[in-house]
Amino acid sequence: MINYLDNLVNEANCNGPLVATHRCTKAWHQNSSCSLCLDNCPRQAIKINKQTVQVESSKCNCCGICSSICPTGVFELEGLCYGQIVKKVKQLALSSKQLQFRCSQKKLNDEKDNQFIALPCLAAIDEILLLSPFLFGIEIVYLNTSNCSGCEVTQGLEIIENKADSLNKLLKLFSNKGMICTSRLPQPKSIDRSSNKRNKPNPSEFNQLLQKEIFRKVYQKQSEDLEFEGSQKPTQARSAKREMLLAILRQLGKMPTGKIPISTLSFTDLEVGDQCMGCQVCAQFCPTGALAATNGNYFTLNFTPAFCVKCRLCLDLCPVKALSFSDEINFLDFISQHSAELVHYQQQTCKYCEKPLNHSKGLVCIECQKQIFLQKVKT
Repeated sequence: MINYLDNLVNEANCNGPLVATHRCTKAWHQNSSCSLCLDNCPRQAIKINKQTVQVESSKCNCCGICSSICPTGVFELEGLCYGQIVKKVKQLALSSKQLQFRCSQKKLNDEKDNQFIALPCLAAIDEILLLSPFLFGIEIVYLNTSNCSGCEVTQGLEIIENKADSLNKLLKLFSNKGMICTSRLPQPKSIDRSSNKRNKPNPSEFNQLLQKEIFRKVYQKQSEDLEFEGSQKPTQARSAKREMLLAILRQLGKMPTGKIPISTLSFTDLEVGDQCMGCQVCAQFCPTGALAATNGNYFTLNFTPAFCVKCRLCLDLCPVKALSFSDEINFLDFISQHSAELVHYQQQTCKYCEKPLNHSKGLVCIECQKQIFLQKVKT
């Protein structure tokens, strides 16, 4: 008997992933430097033209790497969803403390039926699928990389190992005994189901999110051909995957206090330098609403780390390069979705044109500074 997820993958018509163009940072601004999908697609099946993202179905092999590596969730591999996979994880957790993920492209003769979960490509696995098994009593998540050598997805093994390494460091911070490994393991030993109460999943915030399948609602087929005209920009939207990740982290174990290292993770804190002019470009083009600016007698720039997906668009667009990612974050602030005030100062007016100033230093607006500079050049 073949694992039912194999049937799900193999019987589905592979026409490429669903594409939500409006989530792409290049749809928000042409100066976005993000090229993760283009750089990692093994068949160069992804094309980005102006503000439209397209996947050539004739080239796509449905590996799913684009869906796991895109920070803003542009891609979703049709035919697979978290609910189906986590349902299988729960079943396996009743008889084993070890869980194996493997590639479905090749069949292995030494695997026992129903002891593994097959994915189109292991590099397509994300933080949610790697961490959620530990909520149901799994202690070891094993990524069977025996098929990775010689695979056309040449960068796949590096992606897998980097994810495993960064999440293992995160698990240690939670004092969680769980471990993610990529070396071959013995077949899991059976356990006494009646005595292993810890492995029986209970209703939780994570389960509720799965039942609602909120991650499915953000993808609409009609968005594949969505285009934006002129200065019209997409609507900000929270990342459904981030909501799932937050739910997992709240239940993963004893939460770490103080600041934790995050340089290799998908979430971050933001730092603002003194050169910030208050132009608000970062907040205007933030695709998730992690950055928000307010005007009035005082200008403020607020940042919510829990909403930030590390897409780097704010860093790309800042005209004075005042923004930078931090290597550490206050975890309790992150998990509680705390919003921090990064910039706060009283508004002033330009001494030449008397227009409200959008920056904290000096008394001359940018437009007047340009005019003064041009006059000096002419003279």
